[in-house]
Amino acid sequence: MMKGRKVLGIFIILALLCSGVVLIMEEIAYTPNSAKFEEIITDTENAINLNSATSAELQKLDGIGEKTADKIIKFRERVRRFETIHDIKLVKGYGEILFETNKCMITVK
Repeated sequence: MMKGRKVLGIFIILALLCSGVVLIMEEIAYTPNSAKFEEIITDTENAINLNSATSAELQKLDGIGEKTADKIIKFRERVRRFETIHDIKLVKGYGEILFETNKCMITVK
């Protein structure tokens, strides 16, 4: 009977230790890098509005030249306004890679 209690006690102690390690690991994983977090906030405040940006403003985005900027403007004028930032992927020549690169620098209003 004593042996069973010792094994149970050891098991409980190990379980508590493991759960504590998991909680600490989760907290470390979710701690934001404050410099990166501030950069994202700054970019959001100065984000380029896809529904009103000029060609020159759109060309400030990474990987966007005059042709792609003009395609974005034509899309919003001829097809429809952008409802979400994800809608920019509907523009020919603007795919997932460009979206991921620029998503913190664009907005729709």
